Amino acid sequence: MSALDFMRPHADASLDETLESLPERAKKLLRASFAAMSSLEGSKRSTAVEHAIAGGVSQPFDHEALATSIGWAKERASLLINGVSFLAALSTSFEDVSSGELIEKLSSHKMLESTSSEALPAWLSLLREQSDRFRSELENGELANAVLPSLQSFDIAIDVRLSNSAAASKPAAVPVAVAMLDTDSFNQTIWFQMSKHQLVKLHTQLGTALKQFERAEALASKA
Repeated sequence: MSALDFMRPHADASLDETLESLPERAKKLLRASFAAMSSLEGSKRSTAVEHAIAGGVSQPFDHEALATSIGWAKERASLLINGVSFLAALSTSFEDVSSGELIEKLSSHKMLESTSSEALPAWLSLLREQSDRFRSELENGELANAVLPSLQSFDIAIDVRLSNSAAASKPAAVPVAVAMLDTDSFNQTIWFQMSKHQLVKLHTQLGTALKQFERAEALASKA
C-alpha cells in the first residue's frame, strides 16, 4: 500500500485536516519519499511525473518500468513515485493553496526534511503544469473505485509441498500456486493457494474477461 492510498481529501476538509488525518506510518513513508524526490536529477523528473500520471490513481504503478527509466533500484523508485503521486494529488485537490504555503504545511506536520523542502518548489511547478491531467486521473479513479476496492497488486509463485510421512511408501511432492492479492482498502491483503486445475480455470476466465474488457473499451470510446 502506498502513501497515496491514505490521501482521499473530502470537499469540506482543509489542508491541515487532510494532513492531520494521515496515519504516522504514512507520514514516515512520505518523509522518505520526499527525500528520494530531492535526490532525483532534474532531467529525470518529467519521466517520474509521466509515470505518476500513467498509473497510481486509476491503476497500479509500474515500479519496474520507472526504475529502469531513471536508473534506480525498484525499492527506491517506489519511494519516489509515492511522493510524486501524493504531492500531485495534494496540489491538485488544493489548487488554491500556493506552493509556498503547501510546503509550509507539510513541514509543520513533520513530513519534510530541510533538503526535501529545498527541492519541492521545482517539483510543484512541474506537477502543477500537469494539473488538468492529474485532475482527470483523480476523477477517473474516484469513478472506478466508487463501488468496490481496486486491485493494487497481484503476485503468484509456485511452491512444492513435500511430505516425509513414515506411513507413506515414498516421499510425496505436491505443487501448489501461492498467490497474494492486495487492494487499495486498508489492511485488505489476501494470501491464498490454488491447484493446477484452479490455475488453468483462472487463466481461461481472465482471457475471456480481457476480451470482454477490450470490447467494452471500444464501445466506451464511441460514447
